[in-house]
Amino acid sequence: MEPKLPVLDGNFKLFCPLAIKMSPRLIRAQADVAFQLNKNPNTRLPEYKHPRFPGQILYTYALNDPVFIHIDIQAQNHMVIDSAGFFLDAFTRSQRNEMKSERPCLFSEFTSFESYYDARFVF
Repeated sequence: MEPKLPVLDGNFKLFCPLAIKMSPRLIRAQADVAFQLNKNPNTRLPEYKHPRFPGQILYTYALNDPVFIHIDIQAQNHMVIDSAGFFLDAFTRSQRNEMKSERPCLFSEFTSFESYYDARFVF
């Protein structure tokens, strides 16, 4: 199955376990910041493997500061971008002591998707 790229338009909605409003405008702005940081060898982002994008080198970027959701549990939303700065997905990472877990964010049924390859490789 071909991977799909979410369209950041008026129908875009993203629901994360750590509920912080993420508009298309915020996502685009944060993806641009992440892309610029990742271009600099001194501020490279952590690499990430995503099952929907096998073989792609992807990166994660924190969308907010860590938040305590319980006395000893911190959570933070992260976006997933590719090497060209395209926003692909998001997840919430929580941490308790040294134990980390990730829960995916969900796109609303109204969010549109387009071909990942067509969007990336238009000349």
